[in-house]
Amino acid sequence: MTASVSPQATLPADSSFAEDAGPAGFLAEATCQESRIDELLTARRKQDVKAEKIWSGDITDPEFKKNLRIFQSLIAGAVGLCARRKDDGMLVSRVAELTHRIRLPSDKPLTLSLLLTHRFALERVLAELGDETYLRTRAADLFAEPPGSNATWGTLFKSRPPLVPPLVVDGQQTPEGALDTTRAMVASLLAAKEAVDLPLRARRELKDRILQRYVLPFVFASAIVFFLAILLTRMLPLQTLAVSVTAAVTGAVLGRLLRLRDEVTRGSQVREFMSLFFAQVAVGLITGLFVSVAADQLRLLDMSTRNGLATISFVAGFSEAAFLGLVSKITGESTPKHEA
Repeated sequence: MTASVSPQATLPADSSFAEDAGPAGFLAEATCQESRIDELLTARRKQDVKAEKIWSGDITDPEFKKNLRIFQSLIAGAVGLCARRKDDGMLVSRVAELTHRIRLPSDKPLTLSLLLTHRFALERVLAELGDETYLRTRAADLFAEPPGSNATWGTLFKSRPPLVPPLVVDGQQTPEGALDTTRAMVASLLAAKEAVDLPLRARRELKDRILQRYVLPFVFASAIVFFLAILLTRMLPLQTLAVSVTAAVTGAVLGRLLRLRDEVTRGSQVREFMSLFFAQVAVGLITGLFVSVAADQLRLLDMSTRNGLATISFVAGFSEAAFLGLVSKITGESTPKHEA
């Protein structure tokens, strides 16, 4: 898999790096950015970050802070790389670009999306310039990354990084070609992460926006109209409706909670949880209304008491399979036998 976004697609062209100073300017910028990141990592509210001219709510997000720590470690890797290769002409010729890449913007809100853009850009440069020490460390970090990310070393490659054998002994010679192979593998994995991450986040944001702005308001409005119609036509007393609806909503909420506990493991799934949680509440609300209206056709429990109604409403709200089973049972019972 290769990245679909070129290094220059989201950041300024290399010609803008000329204004940056040399190695001394790079070290000064690195110190400044590391100090800024330390402040951001401790922030819990806007007042905690004096250095931020434009506040973004993403700053307090756990995923933002995780990627901020990764960015800080990349800056430390860049500083170590420059110290080891201070006499390397190729690195010196690109130190202005490296200075630019470690600089997080301060003239716009520092969102998670913007942080990831700068992180991926810095990673690309470091993968190109990295020496054996840097690439061994970075490859080891990527190799040890646990399952759950959209792209991992194990999903992309079947072998260990050549620079990271099972046991590294002091004085052991690096296998021929291991440096270039590891560099290519690291670059490929980072490109795969970027290629998967960008459209995935875009789809999730679009899904959340459509769900919150259009779908959920319409669903809740429909449920309210349904509720009022039942009351106004005096189909059922308010007490019966209250028992059925609250039991179904409770079952739906509990079912969603258990799914969060047992099935939701990836950060992207956690981010979707709240929108889908409210969607599940809407499902429970409508389920309770349906069960209360159809109570006289449900023979699974004694529906003559509100205990039976609450029980079947809770089960229907908790399990979509149970709800669909009730629907099929009712529609099956209402179908004349000669039409079956």
